[in-house]
Amino acid sequence: KELFEIEEIFKSEKINYTITKGAFLIKNKYFSDVGERMIGDIDILVQKKDLKTAYRILKKKNYKSDFTYKLWKTKHLPRLINEKNIFALELHEEVVLWRHKNLYPSSRIFKKIKINSALTACEILMMNFMINDFGNLKAQINFRVIYDFKKISSRININQIDLNNKYYRRFLFMLQETIPFNLEIKLLKTDILFITRFRLKRNLRYFYIADDIVCRTLINLFKYPMQLLEFIVNEDYRKNAISKLRNSSLSN
Repeated sequence: KELFEIEEIFKSEKINYTITKGAFLIKNKYFSDVGERMIGDIDILVQKKDLKTAYRILKKKNYKSDFTYKLWKTKHLPRLINEKNIFALELHEEVVLWRHKNLYPSSRIFKKIKINSALTACEILMMNFMINDFGNLKAQINFRVIYDFKKISSRININQIDLNNKYYRRFLFMLQETIPFNLEIKLLKTDILFITRFRLKRNLRYFYIADDIVCRTLINLFKYPMQLLEFIVNEDYRKNAISKLRNSSLSN
């Protein structure tokens, strides 16, 4: 219902958009039961020229956010929440982290999704996991993304996936190592370190812990400086961060 309402608003305002990730799968009935797939928010990719307009329209429809970023360039705007609705909204300018946007630009997605929506959804799933969720950095996979992939792959020709793309190739390698999957993947010499780490992390607990610490450190090397700068210059962001800290301390 909420998704339908948002789509009606965007269509009436001629906003160029596409639903992505979990909401896309539910909308297109990849699951036999809507309760089969949990979603925390509705992700909507909006064409760059329409992004500010879409955000402004939703604010008029009683969607609220506590702040907007001043310095930190992110793939989506701050979450929008309507107290009358269940799900928050995230308006995306890009699907992948901003610093990696050229690897899978939104302009390419808007072109491809009209031709083959299922294949594009599959690519978004893999790029989101490998880059945004740091699957490529961590050399690990989880069962939720495997389950989503299995659902999407039932509607596509797997051989259409471009295995020259290292993110797709490595994702599918981890998939095959986890569950049986009939696809021939030719790994390259550049994949050797990734493959070795993946297998060691699955079999050696202490290696997993050590590797995970290194990965988290690398992730935070970029994240924390940007959070600090935003905290210094952005009053609304600062108030929101302090409020979250206070609520966290009270709950503990």
